[in-house]
Amino acid sequence: MTIKIELNSEDNSRLKDVINKRKDAGMGETLEDAYTRLMAMKNSGPDEQRIKDVILALQNGIIGRETMTKKLTKAEVKRLHLRLKEVERERLLQEMVDSLTDNYELIQTEEALANAVETLTAEPIIVFDVESTGTDVWSDYIVGHVLSAPSVDKHYYIPTKHDTTEVQLDHDYVNSVLTPLYEDENIGKIAHNARFDIHMLDREGITLTNLVWDTQEAQKLLNENEDSFALKRLVTKYLGIESHTYGDLFGNIGFHEVSDLTTALAYAAKDGYVTWELYKFQRKHMRKMPEMLRYFETVEVPIIDLTFRMEKRGFDIDLEFAEEYGKRLDKQLEERYKAITAVLGDINLNSPVQLKDALEAHTGRTLASTDAKKVLKPLAKEFPVVAELLEYKADMKLNSTYIKAIPQLIDAKTGKLHTQFNPNGAKTGRYSSGGSGINIQNQPGEARKMYVPPKGKVWVGADFKAQEIRCVASLSQEPVLVDGFANNRDPYATMASNFYDRPYEDVYKNDDGSDTKERKQFKVVWLATIYGMGPQALADMLSVSKQEAVDLQEEIFDSMPKLKAWLDGAKDDAVKNGFVWMHRKQRKRRLPEARWSKEKIPYGKYYDPKYEEQRKKNGAISRALRQGPNAVVQGSSGIQTKVTMLEADKLCRSKDGWHVVITVHDEIVWEVPEDFSEKDAQDIIDVMVNAYQFEGVDNGTDLEVYRRWGEGISLGEWFSQDSG
Repeated sequence: MTIKIELNSEDNSRLKDVINKRKDAGMGETLEDAYTRLMAMKNSGPDEQRIKDVILALQNGIIGRETMTKKLTKAEVKRLHLRLKEVERERLLQEMVDSLTDNYELIQTEEALANAVETLTAEPIIVFDVESTGTDVWSDYIVGHVLSAPSVDKHYYIPTKHDTTEVQLDHDYVNSVLTPLYEDENIGKIAHNARFDIHMLDREGITLTNLVWDTQEAQKLLNENEDSFALKRLVTKYLGIESHTYGDLFGNIGFHEVSDLTTALAYAAKDGYVTWELYKFQRKHMRKMPEMLRYFETVEVPIIDLTFRMEKRGFDIDLEFAEEYGKRLDKQLEERYKAITAVLGDINLNSPVQLKDALEAHTGRTLASTDAKKVLKPLAKEFPVVAELLEYKADMKLNSTYIKAIPQLIDAKTGKLHTQFNPNGAKTGRYSSGGSGINIQNQPGEARKMYVPPKGKVWVGADFKAQEIRCVASLSQEPVLVDGFANNRDPYATMASNFYDRPYEDVYKNDDGSDTKERKQFKVVWLATIYGMGPQALADMLSVSKQEAVDLQEEIFDSMPKLKAWLDGAKDDAVKNGFVWMHRKQRKRRLPEARWSKEKIPYGKYYDPKYEEQRKKNGAISRALRQGPNAVVQGSSGIQTKVTMLEADKLCRSKDGWHVVITVHDEIVWEVPEDFSEKDAQDIIDVMVNAYQFEGVDNGTDLEVYRRWGEGISLGEWFSQDSG
């Protein structure tokens, strides 16, 4: 919350002229003296702002001192600032109520509700929002409905479960009247963060239909770099409509605790109004990018409902397996602990200080830290105890973060583990998971074994074979890649064969079936390039010098001129426009730093602290340039995944017991009956390879069948096992 008495720089410079110099009785110090003394202390930025706010509020009589007999302390300033925030909240709420207009209507009678529904039903598009006790879709509940009829500029709030003595309509009665409106397929619906509202309505037995726009998700396409996607922040920033967040106005209380229903109306109904205004603003700007508008309406909006259903279904956890596995891990950890301390001494392995000292003594080297990736991993090949320590740390994380923790997160009502998916969790438009739940996408293979399909079902994991390389092959039309895929050849071995001018078979696999050195090398260089890795990180991965890594990277891509031209073109686009387009101009990745001009740093002074800011700026520019090609590839692949998910969902809806379970990077997991047929498997393959294609390069897919996630077998094995 920004307190309106905040001083600007001019006020601050004239503080001594405006502050009350009246002596506080018995204190022996003016407010001016208190300000000077407190500001001379070591303060953070927020500390300084609190001191300014409190001193000026005291001077203006907005708040009073706790005691007049002692000097003002920083502790008292903090307490007074909390009080000042409460005063400001009260002022803002009163201001909001005082500015209420006739088009905001509080619905408290059956007649008023009927009239509102009649008005809303005549609208082609309405705005909806539910107010609730909190933000947990599994435990919180609806306390009122916000509905807006944009064409007549009417905004309604229908309270049902506020803690108040004022008149409210019966909750179930309101639901029964509103259900036909929410479920009317002829009326478009708009919301901000619609998935939350869909969840909450679903728990009331209401199925929302015909969602046509979500202003939160639309903003992620219009500017994925927003500091906040909160509705109030966006309308204040873009529309100039001063709006305060829920926390600013009500703190940590649930909306049911807002007992004054006029105040509730002023806050809630405004949500409907500003959501409509933001929708108009967004649509106006998205119309300038017709491919993006089409993509948003046909992919990003429909996938909200699929995401909701994925979240609602949740996951079954094999608790017996988790308990048994946890016991085995406990025993394994105990044995490893003893083995490691037998070498390093009787220390606490979980103490970084003790561990660092012991490792330095054992290795005879000075270590920067005990960081597993940066410090311990390079030592593991030389010192067996370090390799054992890394295994111990991995098992500790697996046990504490997943095996022991996940069973505790099962919802008591549903008996399932639920997570929150974010269709635009990455700035490139890739899915993420987590939020208020567990991050299922990034769980290690051992943790996945706790997840099992329901009885009578199996999971079929279908991945896009070499999805991102096929995307690059299409975008660049590099013959080495395009021809390799046309001949069904491994892309890394294909590039290695071209670069070293050696037969494909020689650089594909060793006699024992393992990858050749050449293939491994190309995979590392490829991933480093496409994922925007810096030259030093690439050098570390290849165990060569930084210059050698740079030279190798340049030589490799010089051997594929069309690919190099595409990579350079993506960087040039970032420099020229400050953004790069993803496939078919369906979305952008904005990289404003790419347009900055690099700072000059004198030779030999790169790491001089004097040039730290210049170094940071130049680093940001370099990162943006490296991110350009990566953003195009990740974002375009994400588009392919989402379109394919929607086609997969269409197929699932046409078959009994089929569902889309989750997407993990380049994989879509399907839930199907365990007696699914080879024809059913072919249907899955057809969706994976045909739903969305990159020009000039065919898609590929591999299928695995799971009775337990993480323990998959091929289709051939599944059907031969079944027939046997």
